[in-house]
Amino acid sequence: MTHRVEIYTTDTAGNIVDVIDARYYCSDEHAKLDPDYEGWNGCVDAFSPAQCPCGERLTWYRWNYSTHDQETVLPDSPNYWDTY
Repeated sequence: MTHRVEIYTTDTAGNIVDVIDARYYCSDEHAKLDPDYEGWNGCVDAFSPAQCPCGERLTWYRWNYSTHDQETVLPDSPNYWDTY
């Protein structure tokens, strides 16, 4: 289960303009330590390699061009960091 804290830019009125970054965490407890945490926003999927600041690798999804389908990349995968 992956948790994400999104970082936004805002206009002078305080309205959200754009998402400029996202940080991923292995648990909501770790996400709560982020100063930009604004509450639990559900579990999310990561579409590139992601690692919690605690060091735990997070499951993510990539496109497999050989099978023309999405594949799950588990934290213990030997090619975890490959984004092909």
